[in-house]
Amino acid sequence: MRRSIVVGLIAALCLSLFQFRTGKAAPADGFLGHFDIKPLAAEGLSAVWVSADGDRFIAISDRSFAISGRLTRDSTGRISGAALTGREQLAVQTKAGRQPIDSEGLAIDPKGEIFVSTEGPARVLQFASFAQAGVPIGKPRDFGKLPTNGALEALAIGPDGTLFTVPETTRRDTGPFPLYANTASAWRVVAQIPRFDDFLPVAADFGPDGQLYVLFRDFSFVGGFATRLVRYKINDQNLGPDQTLIETPFGLHGNLEGLSLWRNSKGLLTATMISDDNGNFFQSAELVEYHLPD
Repeated sequence: MRRSIVVGLIAALCLSLFQFRTGKAAPADGFLGHFDIKPLAAEGLSAVWVSADGDRFIAISDRSFAISGRLTRDSTGRISGAALTGREQLAVQTKAGRQPIDSEGLAIDPKGEIFVSTEGPARVLQFASFAQAGVPIGKPRDFGKLPTNGALEALAIGPDGTLFTVPETTRRDTGPFPLYANTASAWRVVAQIPRFDDFLPVAADFGPDGQLYVLFRDFSFVGGFATRLVRYKINDQNLGPDQTLIETPFGLHGNLEGLSLWRNSKGLLTATMISDDNGNFFQSAELVEYHLPD
């Protein structure tokens, strides 16, 4: 027990020190800004959705709750303020009653239907609203084989309403990541997402351009977190070549785990990402935004 505490303290100290390094390295091209949302009691946030005008957001936590809020922006488009407008507990209906979920990925369709991917167990749930219990959408055998803390982190909904999800880890630490699509009420692997070194997929979204964007994360005790944002053309559920849009050095940003794509009033494609502080005071909980090339 004592050894575990010592190891934990050393790890915490390392992470804390490297968080202070944030900002010393130059952000990637297109960096718009970042905004601290920790004051909104926003611990453990793992996914984010931003409205088409960039003024509203919804975020979910792996601690089984969702928050919604409004954003204010300055004349340059940077976030200058955030206000909480709602908070709901998340649950799934089981034979034993309503149970909390390890909510990780978030997708919302144009009609307002809400979809959440989870870990422990791995599944995708549909919500009419966060106030109601989620209903599982299928459950392929593959999902049950995913590790408890490495399952369905990324969830996105395509232009035609098809749901896509990607596990954070695979059975082996080599090879690509399966891209699952829900077609005809069944989940199947429709493509393989290439692996980039030690980066793992933690979020996905379809942009207003109809392309698939996947957020990857890497971690080092020596340097903190690194982020890579990759874009893929997708036709008939087949992936085209990858295009890396953002690649940050270790320690520049926090634990970015959520992704939402939208266009601002000037037509600039914008990526909003959210960082998970894992409930730790020394990690950041913030919204980070970049303008992206078309």
